[in-house]
Amino acid sequence: FLPDHYARKWVESGQMKPVLEQRMHYSTPICMITRKGRRHNMILESFLEKLKNNINEQNNSALTVTN
Repeated sequence: FLPDHYARKWVESGQMKPVLEQRMHYSTPICMITRKGRRHNMILESFLEKLKNNINEQNNSALTVTN
């Protein structure tokens, strides 16, 4: 078993293909915590925005974004 992001280059080149795709999968919950009441700097704001955008692009995941 290889994670999708790791095997992608071989799948795209036709060297590999998914096996038992409907039965073999994984889900990884991720949490992001920031200090409450403190103003974020530009780097943190940019990171949080990119993280939210990436999560929102994952249509078939069980991720939730809260502010």
